[in-house]
Amino acid sequence: MRHGKIAIRGFVDYNELILDVTIDSITQLRNLLLLSGDEVRIVRIEEQEIPVLPSDSLDGVNLEQLDISRCGLSVLEEGSLSGSALKHFYLENNDIHILPKGVFNGQNIEILNLMQNKISDIEDRALEGFVTNQLAMKDNQLSELTPAMFEGSSIHTLRLEFNQISKIHDNTFKKINNLTYLMLHDNNIDNLGSIFCQLETKELYNLSLVNNKIAALEPGCFEGSKIIGIYIESNRLTQIKKGVFNGLNFGAIDVANNQITSIEEGSFANLPLKYLYLTGNKLEKVSKTLLSGLDYVMEDLYLGENQITEIEPGSFGGLTIQGLHLNNNKLTCIKKGLFCGEEIEELDLSNNEISEIEVGAFDEVKGLVFINLSNNKLRKIKKGMFNISLDKINFENNEIDFIENETMEDIRFESLQLLNNPILNK
Repeated sequence: MRHGKIAIRGFVDYNELILDVTIDSITQLRNLLLLSGDEVRIVRIEEQEIPVLPSDSLDGVNLEQLDISRCGLSVLEEGSLSGSALKHFYLENNDIHILPKGVFNGQNIEILNLMQNKISDIEDRALEGFVTNQLAMKDNQLSELTPAMFEGSSIHTLRLEFNQISKIHDNTFKKINNLTYLMLHDNNIDNLGSIFCQLETKELYNLSLVNNKIAALEPGCFEGSKIIGIYIESNRLTQIKKGVFNGLNFGAIDVANNQITSIEEGSFANLPLKYLYLTGNKLEKVSKTLLSGLDYVMEDLYLGENQITEIEPGSFGGLTIQGLHLNNNKLTCIKKGLFCGEEIEELDLSNNEISEIEVGAFDEVKGLVFINLSNNKLRKIKKGMFNISLDKINFENNEIDFIENETMEDIRFESLQLLNNPILNK
């Protein structure tokens, strides 16, 4: 047998070697590692020709991390990981087409990286007894997911983004133990049905469905599940119906960059929301019913990049919001009472068409420290417009050519930005 060539790359904890190796087969690697004793913990084999991972090829080897990326690997034989102690296993960018039963069953691997292969199928019960912090199958060729694929597994983070998934059977994710992060963005999912009902995981912190083809969310589609953050940005939603989020514990909802024109009254009622992203939709009006029943302290409410021309007074009544983002809309006038009774720390009204602000428009906003009015059409700043104390106010890129006498005495601020206004040229 010809011995492989080994190059020492560095050290881990001063006594655990990291090795790059050039070998003809995994069996040869096993023999080399058995000869080296238990000192080697990390091995990288990259850009070599290793088409098969044979049975028992790592038996007795005390490796913690093995990287066999870009090696043309296509076959994982049953029992190929038997007797191994791997914690990190990288098989990225190979030629694997199927995840067979008998390879990962009963294995406890902290990170299993199967990204950028050609996996189109996971055999039934192929992951039974498999325990991992992260199973990464990004950028494969999966089109359909069934419950039997993941049955009996324990997966903290499941990455299935950038596949071709168009069909997910009910209960596919129901019994995955400890599922906390589920990445399904950039697929072809168009209908949720009951896929995410009654999930048995304690808390799903992040459910990413960004950039799919979802056109509707039906009431009850998340019923009985403990989902904290749901991200459905860049889909095909046109409305939000009441009952979709009822009884749930969402801290973040992201439905930005859809085609939403209407939101039914009470859609967000009683949700402990910290973040609500409605950016980049087709909303034309903010009514009192939009956020009815939502009375929690919010970090950020994003309504920018819509087509909003009107805000009903009291629409944000009773809310405490750190950042209210209404930028890039079509607002023309800020009337007194528009923000009556709210507690808002930062208010972004930039990139609208605001030409008028009524005297006292911001007087009843509590806690306001920053207003961004840049890129509007303001021409005059009148006395009484800002009888408030601010850290910062931004008037950049307006048409301001007149500031009424004693106006600046009313505005108590630390920073006033007036760049690119005609008044600076006088």
